[in-house]
Amino acid sequence: MYVQDLKVLAELCKIVKDDDAEKYEAFAHKAAKRIIEIMYDGESAAFYDVHGPKNKKLKVLTFTIALPILMKEVSKEIAYKILTRHFLNEDEFALPYPIPSVAKNEPSFHPYESKFLWRGPTWTVVNWFLYKSFIANGFEKEAHKLLLSIK
Repeated sequence: MYVQDLKVLAELCKIVKDDDAEKYEAFAHKAAKRIIEIMYDGESAAFYDVHGPKNKKLKVLTFTIALPILMKEVSKEIAYKILTRHFLNEDEFALPYPIPSVAKNEPSFHPYESKFLWRGPTWTVVNWFLYKSFIANGFEKEAHKLLLSIK
């Protein structure tokens, strides 16, 4: 989202003829590059949150493993791997209700224990971002199914 915000800021600068547009575009590109370098784990096909000065990956399957695929800098190959391996997987995110905030196979997944969203069955804003991710990567059928499930 940070990268998207920087890109929008660059576009706004262009509209008002502000010279900072190029600066914000450069920041966005640099941030996107570092997100891919630091947060992506090719073995598990996921972007993970990181912690500490050594950027230790926090390997928990939450919806955030896919958010970086909205960046144009992420290859279609990486996006495809993440969507097919995790979001079309019935043991993880492809559940009867819209995409959960945490994968079904995670110990922290508790869809019936609480009315709160984080550990359970769904979170609407997550589905909006993932709908856009599916569309941007050629998964129209899956995007449409997701859209119908959240109406």
